[in-house]
Amino acid sequence: MLIWSTCLYSRKGIIDIWRLSVIVDPALLNQIVIPDTTVTSIHLSTGSPGLLAVVCGDRRVLVFDIHSGERRTELGAYPATVLSLTFLPKSTRVASTAHKKVYVTDEQNNASTNEQIGEHSQTVKSIAAHPGGGIIATGGYDKIVRVWNIRKRVEIGSSTQHSGAITKIIFSPDGTRVLSVSREKRIYLWSLDSISIEENRRALPTANDGHTPSDPLEDFFAEYPLFTYNGNVAPTSEFYRLCSFFGWKRGDNNREDAYQSFRIALTEQFNTVYGTDAESLEGWQLLCAKVGVDPIPDSLKKCREIIMTTHVNLVDLVHRGGIVKKFATVDRLSAYSLRERKIFPREEAYAGGLLKELLRHIFSPELDRQHNVGENRRNYSRQNKRRGGLY
Repeated sequence: MLIWSTCLYSRKGIIDIWRLSVIVDPALLNQIVIPDTTVTSIHLSTGSPGLLAVVCGDRRVLVFDIHSGERRTELGAYPATVLSLTFLPKSTRVASTAHKKVYVTDEQNNASTNEQIGEHSQTVKSIAAHPGGGIIATGGYDKIVRVWNIRKRVEIGSSTQHSGAITKIIFSPDGTRVLSVSREKRIYLWSLDSISIEENRRALPTANDGHTPSDPLEDFFAEYPLFTYNGNVAPTSEFYRLCSFFGWKRGDNNREDAYQSFRIALTEQFNTVYGTDAESLEGWQLLCAKVGVDPIPDSLKKCREIIMTTHVNLVDLVHRGGIVKKFATVDRLSAYSLRERKIFPREEAYAGGLLKELLRHIFSPELDRQHNVGENRRNYSRQNKRRGGLY
């Protein structure tokens, strides 16, 4: 019997493989060291030879021989961090997910090739292989259980009864049932026949098929499955906790890469909640509701005037909490933002028109005192951009 444990360091991944001949006297069978990266998850094959797939924070997946500790191969390049992975029964083939996409990889002759077999509309959180091989099931933030025929590279069935993101999927030992767990704290047990009724229904689903809009921050933190994201806490605080969890210091490449993705997610989260159109009455009314305006004006001009003369923190606007804290002056807002480390990215290509109107010069509050509400403010903001950040 083999067990394994991982120790995570800032720039080094170590995996200890133990043989348990008796439970009280484990013997260290091998130690695998992967320099200059972190280990986000590990997966053991059920067949022979014994293989260990190691998912790294730099988007690599490395396969090792458990007994010798030798590295066999690196799986084909992934566009994002692998969030879930499983070996197919009695095989060296691997099924995996990265962001929204589902892959099957053949690991043979020290080489591998990834083949995309399908796609969800949002990030995939879990994958499971049928005990007979040939079929896999996936689930994630789009709340859909999908079943795939590996050989034909098609989705053969799905179920949409979950009302929360799916966090875990497994097959029953006899392969006749699929068990799924979701964030609404419910466990579903499906007959495979009941959700695999449309053989060859479609090959590659589109990325946006009309389901619930994505949550960019959840998608970002889902790229680190060992880290438990708390959506009730300010997203910037969760980012710093993520860095502490993995031991990332300033200047660490992993931290820098994560920060670039986080700032995009933070911006897209604002766009998802409030929209991107600066001329949309609905977007300005949502902002008014968030800052506690009552009654909410029914004119775009009035909503804009209220918001543009209200000093609030943009990270607080994105946070799921209730009414945000308001400040009497931009100086007090700046002091609060710096003290709480709630700094919204100042220059971001993904920002929509609405967000661009709200961005503050957190590090230079005197700039905001030099211009008025309305078009003068927007013109000045375009001419005097200063990049904010989390550092």
